[in-house]
Amino acid sequence: MWKRLLLLLLVLLAALWSVFAYRESRHLEVNHQEIVLARLHPDFEGFRILLISDLHLTEDSAFTQQLQDRMESIPADLLLIAGDFKDLYYDEKTAMSQLSRLLVAFEKFPQVYAVNGNVDTTQMVRDVEAMGIRVLRNEREILKRGQGTLGIAGAFYPYSTAGLERSLQRFQDERGVGLPDCDILLAHSPDVILWGPASKADLILAGHTHGGQVRLPVVGAVTTRTRLGRHYASGLFKFGNIQLFITRGVGTTFLPLRFLCPPEIVVITLHRAR
Repeated sequence: MWKRLLLLLLVLLAALWSVFAYRESRHLEVNHQEIVLARLHPDFEGFRILLISDLHLTEDSAFTQQLQDRMESIPADLLLIAGDFKDLYYDEKTAMSQLSRLLVAFEKFPQVYAVNGNVDTTQMVRDVEAMGIRVLRNEREILKRGQGTLGIAGAFYPYSTAGLERSLQRFQDERGVGLPDCDILLAHSPDVILWGPASKADLILAGHTHGGQVRLPVVGAVTTRTRLGRHYASGLFKFGNIQLFITRGVGTTFLPLRFLCPPEIVVITLHRAR
């Protein structure tokens, strides 16, 4: 009798937890992060980047609409997408259909750059590019503002030393001035920092971890699926002269559940060291 009651109680608690975790996974936060970069040119002071990652787009149109509404309400100079457009359990057609609904929001940003994630197929990357989204394949774009330059490099998954070397190579203008002044590396996984050439970047922006997706009190993230370990689930970290920011991302994987780890999009404001 007592065993049955205990089992019933455990089932009830599991059901309640699942409901709570599902509701949390559908509550998208807009968070803000200030980042100071020593080499940032004064003309890029206050430059704002909207970072989104791990969309894992499904048939949940209501959540896609919530993401669109959040993005349209944010003034930013640049939109960066850190990969994983599709979900493991939904086909590319579903993801592309939902992504097309977000184009209205994407169009409000002066520049939009993306990289692929570990679940994005070659065909899907082509389809994303066909929508007008610039996917950086171990390439770099140089942004100019006044007299300053800011490099936006993209690491194409799977990573390679040669690809990263190419995307972060510095050069000189006609005056012999080294360009760009400051480099941001966009990558899907924070593990990119383990590749030597990544050390040339001033700031690395990544996702992939989902912040752990499920976090436990005291324990923290249950898993992050990275070589860096559970400590690097989300947030801003320093590795010598490099800063690494990891977002919790938008979507989920395996199950549409999050616990103590709500989805987020992040507004990053850059500042020059004083």
